[in-house]
Amino acid sequence: MRIIGGELKRTVIPSPPGDATRPTMDRIRESIFDVLEGNLTLQTARVLDLYAGSGILSWEALSRGAQSTIMVDSSVQICRHLRAVAMDLGVSERVQIVRTDCLAYLRNATVDGIQLLFADPPYALRHCNSILGILEESPLLSDDALVVLEHGDQEYVVPTERFRAVWHGSGGACVVDIFQRVGPVA
Repeated sequence: MRIIGGELKRTVIPSPPGDATRPTMDRIRESIFDVLEGNLTLQTARVLDLYAGSGILSWEALSRGAQSTIMVDSSVQICRHLRAVAMDLGVSERVQIVRTDCLAYLRNATVDGIQLLFADPPYALRHCNSILGILEESPLLSDDALVVLEHGDQEYVVPTERFRAVWHGSGGACVVDIFQRVGPVA
């Protein structure tokens, strides 16, 4: 796994322990970041990465100048791995790692002003519509925040009143939908 853009371009990221993670493919990641860079000032973005796994989406965002990232995963081993990678990359001061259930984190988060949210839950969970539903009334995101949902081809993500579709792409069984928040929470 390699970072494909920014100051850490070509840096190899070690795979996390075990075989439970599914890092986003380079081609898909490149498409995601092309869309993001056309719709967001990445250099000042505050990022939330749910189901962080390998962390490759956060590492890519940080490489391209994101201000900070909060990486959430329920696995102790994954969180240890993410901390080690952050130290190796020299970005520890811009990374917060939280070990908890991702949906619980969304429901109870006390942070706000997140401009970019990544969520790549295990495909079998089909959590992407639940994530958008929770975010619908959450103060977590900034007004025009982008939400990148990676899911399996067996899940169809429905835009909501507060989230409009920006981009849809796929590669094999992987589907990515990018939504933008429309207006403030009432």
